[in-house]
Amino acid sequence: MRHFLASLLAALPLLAGCPIPQPLAEVSKTAGTVTPPRIVVEVASVAGAVGTADGVVPYDPACPGGPQFTIGATVIDDNTDEVATARWFVDYDPACGSAASPVLTEDLSPPSVQPLNRRPVAPYLFKPVPFGAGPHLVELVVSNGFGPISALPCYRAPAPNYEVQVFRWMFVEKTGGRCN
Repeated sequence: MRHFLASLLAALPLLAGCPIPQPLAEVSKTAGTVTPPRIVVEVASVAGAVGTADGVVPYDPACPGGPQFTIGATVIDDNTDEVATARWFVDYDPACGSAASPVLTEDLSPPSVQPLNRRPVAPYLFKPVPFGAGPHLVELVVSNGFGPISALPCYRAPAPNYEVQVFRWMFVEKTGGRCN
C-alpha cells in the first residue's frame, strides 16, 4: 500500500496538467557540451534557388562580366546571448595551405525580429572566375565556439565541448549554366 501511495503522489503533478520541465540551452552547457547554432537547410540559397536539393549549381564561365552568385543562409541558435560566427570558405585546403583561410568571416548579430532564435548570415557574393577553372566548393561553417586558428582543421576546429556545422554548395562549369 505504501508503494502505491508513493507512486500516486509522484503522478499527481502529471495528472494536474503540470508540464514536465525540459532542459534549456543554458542548462545543457553545464553537461559538458554547448548547443551549437544550426544552419536552416530549407532557406540556404544561391541567388534565389531556395532549397537546392543536392547543393550543385551549374554555371557558365563565359557569362558576360563573369558569373557571380549571392549565397545566403539563416542560422537557428537557442542561445542568442552568445557570439555565433559564420565563416565562408572556397575550395578549402584541409592541409592548411593558402586556401585554408576563410574568404569572409562574420560575427552574427543577435536577432532583432521574431522568431528570436534565427540569425541571418550576411550574403556572400561568390565569383568563380578568380578561383580558376571549376568545380568549386563553397562552404559555410558556423559555430558559437571556434578553436584556435592553428588547431586542425585550420580555421574550422571547434573549441573543446563545442561543435561546428557546415553547409556546402558545389559550383560546376557547364555551358549554358547559370550566370547569377
